[in-house]
Amino acid sequence: MARLKKSEAQVKTDEGQVELFRAQIRKVSGPQQQAFQQQLEVLEAQLALDQDGLQDAKQDLTRAGGDMAGSIQRLWEKHRAEAQEHGSKDPSIDTAANSAEAGYDAGNLIAQVAAWYALSRKTPLLMRAREEVLADTAALMYKHDTLEAVATSLSAQIPPQKNSQGAGFPLVRG
Repeated sequence: MARLKKSEAQVKTDEGQVELFRAQIRKVSGPQQQAFQQQLEVLEAQLALDQDGLQDAKQDLTRAGGDMAGSIQRLWEKHRAEAQEHGSKDPSIDTAANSAEAGYDAGNLIAQVAAWYALSRKTPLLMRAREEVLADTAALMYKHDTLEAVATSLSAQIPPQKNSQGAGFPLVRG
């Protein structure tokens, strides 16, 4: 959460600097404008990197379980998209299975047995889907951590870029 807040603050600061430089570019001309344009390009690149860092922090928070509302919303949107791919107009209405399942609270035994049977047929499918999700999650987390370590080591190796006055502008913040 602290990393997310820090990233949000950095993006906001970068956006302010980009806007400031854009305003200054409009006021100057000639070689000064070219120097400001180069600095603006560096700031825009830094803003893009910080925005990527912010997205990464959001994803890490979600994976760590800190953003439950966001996770639930994304899962619901994914569910709806998959249901639409399979031709269902409304994923919450699966006619044959849900009609049988609707009888679980019915007052007669036949409806309750039919509902139990319909639900019990879904158990193996749900268990298999759960196992696949857990395996995919572990693989993706390992891949993410590996890529993040590579990106961190590569960003530490990039020297700061210098402008015409010799002032250094770091391309990547640690």
